[in-house]
Amino acid sequence: MKKYILIGLVLSVSLQGCMMGGMGMMHGGDNENMEMANHTTMIIKEFNTAQYKITAEFPSMVMSNAENCNLKIFDKIESKVQTDASVYLEVAKVDSETNDYGVQVASSFESKPMGIKNDYFVFKPDLSAVGKYQLTFKIKRIGSNTFSDPISIEAVIENHPDMKQDRANSNLGSIFTSPYFYVGTLAMALMMVFMIF
Repeated sequence: MKKYILIGLVLSVSLQGCMMGGMGMMHGGDNENMEMANHTTMIIKEFNTAQYKITAEFPSMVMSNAENCNLKIFDKIESKVQTDASVYLEVAKVDSETNDYGVQVASSFESKPMGIKNDYFVFKPDLSAVGKYQLTFKIKRIGSNTFSDPISIEAVIENHPDMKQDRANSNLGSIFTSPYFYVGTLAMALMMVFMIF
């Protein structure tokens, strides 16, 4: 009997990390959801001229209404980031796509930058309605250079509620498919059996 108790104690000590790993995955799922909501993958587009390298970042999908669109302007000649610029984000709700390049726009509005963070102009447009959006950065002026035709960088993204639900379901499923969860559960059950007898 002492032999079984000793084996049970050794198992419980050596495998308690497995149970903690399983429990950590349960709690980690919530953190992962929060992180995904705040850091969705981005569509990155670049526009180059002789003088400027312009980088635009759009969310690949709308997971919440707190998605950022970012724009950075780098002056190649002066080798520095340029923040003295007239920029805005045109947000167009799309009815239906006509082809690979054109869209039929239902409504549109302009969004101004909320500020500058890490050398990027930061925009938080209202993307709460379900459907597709055409997001277009328009740059009218950089420093003393004014453009008769604004520089445009665009992307089409989608706000689809099923994407959010699928992401939530996949994260929930990952908790119970972890081998640590099952090994930890088995170790705890064995330890309980040995303690009872």
